[in-house]
Amino acid sequence: MRKCFRGGQEGGRGFWAVVDILELLILRLLMERDYHGYEIFTFLEEKFPEFAPFRGLFARGIGFRILIMMEEQGLITSVWEVGEGPGRRVYRITDIGKKEFEALLKEFRGNLENLKKIADFLEGQN
Repeated sequence: MRKCFRGGQEGGRGFWAVVDILELLILRLLMERDYHGYEIFTFLEEKFPEFAPFRGLFARGIGFRILIMMEEQGLITSVWEVGEGPGRRVYRITDIGKKEFEALLKEFRGNLENLKKIADFLEGQN
């Protein structure tokens, strides 16, 4: 079983952390095409500007560590792209990563339903 952050345990089913959401978003982006790291985090900053953890160097620092972890787990692969300017690492999702994306998305949707129930209760609804 892969190491995850949810619940702080192997294969945990606890509450999701920012890194889990970031992993899910990275896998989703890589389902479309290959990206280099800077592109991934710039896209997330622009797409979700209201979500503070995705902004600036903080997000990139954590993000690049997550990319390394995901590569070690076989979810993604990377190659160095050399062209104009400095070389850069380009990331691609693997078949394992595609399967993991589907499992994580299902888990994420379940957590959203649970959070909605809690929000409804907090607002005085059944």
